[in-house]
Amino acid sequence: MLSAAALARPLQLSRTGGATDDRNTLSLAHLETSDDAVWLFRVEEAINFALLSPLNLVFAGFTFVLYGLAAALSDVYPRWLGWIVAVAGVGGAVSGAIQAYMGEPTAFSTVAGIAAPMVITLWLLVMGVLSVRRSTVNR
Repeated sequence: MLSAAALARPLQLSRTGGATDDRNTLSLAHLETSDDAVWLFRVEEAINFALLSPLNLVFAGFTFVLYGLAAALSDVYPRWLGWIVAVAGVGGAVSGAIQAYMGEPTAFSTVAGIAAPMVITLWLLVMGVLSVRRSTVNR
């Protein structure tokens, strides 16, 4: 289920012979045609995409849902700040799940995959400033 469709497409284009060296590893020096280079690029792109889906799902998703809930349910930081990142985390998780299921980005997963990490990054900046201010007040 983890981007199997994205990996299957380029691998169906595989050729016999050509782009392998003595140890059966792909090497740019042994590419005979531009078709070999395109095939190698598609394989690399599919692997990168397959690795991006779980990253969006776990890191930009569930992690920040939990951070957001912790901030929203505590009395230390503003509750609205916690809920904002929790919603962004849900967006990141949904984006990763859609990409993993579909095997390719959709319009929604592309937008959510850009917006969620942007909101998360701004949230981290604001939380860092608030944490530094709180630590200097307590001294």
